[in-house]
Amino acid sequence: MADNPDHPLNEQQTLLVETIINHPEYTNAKLAEVTGYTLATVCSAKCEANIVKAIEEGKRRRTEALGLSEGRILEELMKIAFADIGEFYTQDADGNISIDMNKLIRGQTSILQELSVKQVNGKTKIRDIRIKPADKMAALQMIGKYLGMFKEKVEVETKLSLEQLIEKSFEDGVKS
Repeated sequence: MADNPDHPLNEQQTLLVETIINHPEYTNAKLAEVTGYTLATVCSAKCEANIVKAIEEGKRRRTEALGLSEGRILEELMKIAFADIGEFYTQDADGNISIDMNKLIRGQTSILQELSVKQVNGKTKIRDIRIKPADKMAALQMIGKYLGMFKEKVEVETKLSLEQLIEKSFEDGVKS
């Protein structure tokens, strides 16, 4: 086994790392089921840092190969979060709705989760329109979390005891 951090990964470790990179959704149990290995079975605690480094490097290479970046992901989320589907459909005086797909510029179709089109007599006719935009709230939440607008948990690091903190807060209150 590659317990030396400078030693390359063995075959089992490489399989585990590649599976983790390609399937980040896998739980430890699923990982063991698919590969037959767990981190504990392929190396000791000494080589965990080596495996973590290989996973991080693999994810970085994959991200580059896919052309992903924080900016690109934020752009896509912003398209969804700030989309207005009213920009590409119109309603006439009789209440008939028509969709102008030409108004959906390239890349803007990502704002749609569903658009149902019904074909009748070989011609594309939209009789029952169903437009389902992508989840704007989820996109807004992701953007907000990225920007630090929403805190899921607050971490406080202090070297003072609770009693000292209380005393300090009273002292600060008296000075005000």
